[in-house]
Amino acid sequence: MSRSILLQIPLELREEIIQYVLYSPRPSPDGPSYPHNRVRLFDIGFDSLLSLLSHRLRHEKPPEWTIPAGQALLLVNRQIAAETRAILARYPLTYQLDIMMIQERYLWPTWLSVPVLSNRIEELKVTFRTFGSALSPRHHQHMFSSSPTGLFDYRLYTDDPPRLVLCLLSVIERILLRGVPFPSPARLSNTNEGWDANTIESLLIVGDEILPEESEALRECIQARTTLAQRIPDREVTIGTLVLDIASPTAWRGQKTPEPEVEFAEWKSYSYHFTYQALSPFAFMDFSESSLVTDIPVVKSEWLASMISNEITALLRMKYQSIFCNDIIFERIGRIQVKVDGVVFTELNLDDMLANLQFTGGWFPRAAATLDSVEKRKLEFFGWKERTKRFRMKRGLPVAHVGDSIELFESRLL
Repeated sequence: MSRSILLQIPLELREEIIQYVLYSPRPSPDGPSYPHNRVRLFDIGFDSLLSLLSHRLRHEKPPEWTIPAGQALLLVNRQIAAETRAILARYPLTYQLDIMMIQERYLWPTWLSVPVLSNRIEELKVTFRTFGSALSPRHHQHMFSSSPTGLFDYRLYTDDPPRLVLCLLSVIERILLRGVPFPSPARLSNTNEGWDANTIESLLIVGDEILPEESEALRECIQARTTLAQRIPDREVTIGTLVLDIASPTAWRGQKTPEPEVEFAEWKSYSYHFTYQALSPFAFMDFSESSLVTDIPVVKSEWLASMISNEITALLRMKYQSIFCNDIIFERIGRIQVKVDGVVFTELNLDDMLANLQFTGGWFPRAAATLDSVEKRKLEFFGWKERTKRFRMKRGLPVAHVGDSIELFESRLL
C-alpha cells in the first residue's frame, strides 16, 4: 500500500491499520529448530551477572531480528508519523518477549512485539515455555539445584539461586542495561576510536566458541571485551511492570509432566532423572543439541512459578551476597508479577519492599564492596536506599516512604 493510498483512507480506518501494525505480535516459535540461528552476546561487562551465564543464553541474530514495528510508520511522511506518535502516546508502551527453556540447559529469548524503541517500558510481558528435558542427571540438577553440583559450577557461593533463576535474571539485566536492540558493530565502531566493525562483531557476537584456550589469548580477549563493554552506554531502561508468565508445557514431541504424587523436591533431584534415564530407550544414544529427551517428565509450571517467586523475593531481601543485580532491579522496575497460564501467582511491589528493606550486615551494594567495616557498609546501604528512591521518583516509578528517622538521618550524612 503506497503512502498516497494510505492517506486517502478515512482517519478512523487508518488509525486501526496503524494500531494493527504497532501492536500485533509476531507468532511465538513452535519450538527449537536445528540448526538454530542463535548467538551469544558479550555486550555486558565481565563484572555482570550476565557475563557468567552468557553461554546459556542464545539470542536471535539478524536477519531474524525484529525491527521495531513503528519505525517504518515514523519514516513514511509527517502526517503518518504524527498519527503514529499520537497512537503511541494514547496507550501504555508494552513489549512482549518469549523465552524458551531448551533441554533444561539453555534459554532462547525471542522478541515478539516491540512497537517502538524506548528507555521506558510500561509493561514487559515475558512468556516462559519449556521444551525438552535435560540430557543428563547432572545437567538436570545443575539447572534447578540451589547448591553447587560439580567442580566447574559457576556459582560463587553455595547458597546462590538455581541457575535457571540466574539465567532468567540475566535476560532481564541485559534489557535494563542495553535495551532491546541487537548490538550494531557498525554503529559502535563509529563511536569507539580504534575499534573497527569486524573486530567489534568478533568480540560481542559469538557462536559456539566462547573464549580462547591459550592463557595469554584468553586474558587479551577478556580485557578487550571488558573494555569494549564499558564504552557501550547504559540505556537506563525502566520497566513499570515486569510480568513473568509461566506456561504449562505443551505436548510438544510427547513431553509430559510428572505424576501427581511426585513433589518438586523429588523431581529436581539427581536420582529422579537418573532412574528415568536408565529406563529410557534414549539412554545409550549419543546425545547432542539436536536430540531432545522427551520421555523424562519436564517441570510443572506451578513449580517453576513458586521457585522463581521465592528466589526473586529472597534476592530482593538481600539474602544472596554474590548477585550483582539486586540494586538495578530495585532502581529500574516498579513491580513484578509472576503468573501461571495468565493467572497471577505472586505479585511483588518493589516500592514497599525497598521501603521496608533493612541492613543486616551481610549484603552491601556494589559501591560498598571495598568498605572494610560494617558501620561504613551500613551508611553506604542507607545512602543507596535514599538514592534509589530518588532515582525511582525521577523515572516515574512508585515510591513508598517509611518513617524511619534513624535511616533518614544516617542517609543524609552521605
